[in-house]
Amino acid sequence: MTAKKDSNFSPAGSSTTILKKTAETKPEKGVFIDRGKAIPTAYNETKIIILPRDPTWIYAYWDISRETAASLIKKYGQSIFRTSKAVLRTYDITGILVFDGKNARSYLDTPINIDAKNWYIKLDNADRKNFCVDIGLITKDGKFIKIARSNVVLMPAGRISEVTDEEWMIIKEDFAKLLQLSGEGMIGKSSGEAVQMLLMRMEKMLFAQKMGGSGLVSSFGFMPEQSGNNLKKGFWLIADAELIVYGATEKDASVTVQGSPIKLKDDGSFHMRFALPDGSFDIPIEATAADGSDRRKITITVKRDTK
Repeated sequence: MTAKKDSNFSPAGSSTTILKKTAETKPEKGVFIDRGKAIPTAYNETKIIILPRDPTWIYAYWDISRETAASLIKKYGQSIFRTSKAVLRTYDITGILVFDGKNARSYLDTPINIDAKNWYIKLDNADRKNFCVDIGLITKDGKFIKIARSNVVLMPAGRISEVTDEEWMIIKEDFAKLLQLSGEGMIGKSSGEAVQMLLMRMEKMLFAQKMGGSGLVSSFGFMPEQSGNNLKKGFWLIADAELIVYGATEKDASVTVQGSPIKLKDDGSFHMRFALPDGSFDIPIEATAADGSDRRKITITVKRDTK
């Protein structure tokens, strides 16, 4: 039996994927142009590769060889690609040492255009989980035909860091380099003094916070000495801000911040460090009793407007 190419499928090397040569332009005399070989749209290999794009999206790309397509048509019939639904079946295999295709924790089918050769897969609750993907066909009677299986990926964390006791520190040499890159070298002969005074002020600010200061990291800056009503040459200023959110509840309660669970300390307290860009932000904090009998919610709204 001779396999015929299905009209709705374009495997590698088919008429729809053959590269056409473009007209070559004649280079100028004495100029060599190495045009090289055109990059093919397919390599006639049956494989699928997945990459985590962010905590909730996986990027997949694939290729299906002519031989694989012909084998599927021979085994399941000439219309297998036309009458079946092409999908990416994404398996949650977190904690599974040997995956056999049937022992996944769960799976998700994403319909695709098989000729597209790449797709994005949206996942929910994928935080720090392992996934792999099969590309395949679902027949009219619901049977899944696997074409190829991907590599395994570990999704990145999509929540606030559980490290809540980090040390605040400044590396003077690195900070001085950053100041130079930002124009510190143009502030005149007093630039060295300016850097030292700024570093001292930052160290005092951070030390005061560590000893129990305000949760909001203050803006900082430098003002050189004044002469009468005129400022000396080299006047400059830098400023930034971050946000510390802290609180406490029963030590066995469950707490979420912006919908993400956080780890409490042994006494039930918590604190987090946030970047604080311009704009208005809501930070909902919710605590649920261990037995689920009670719940409390606090929403902190923060607005920053840098001018």
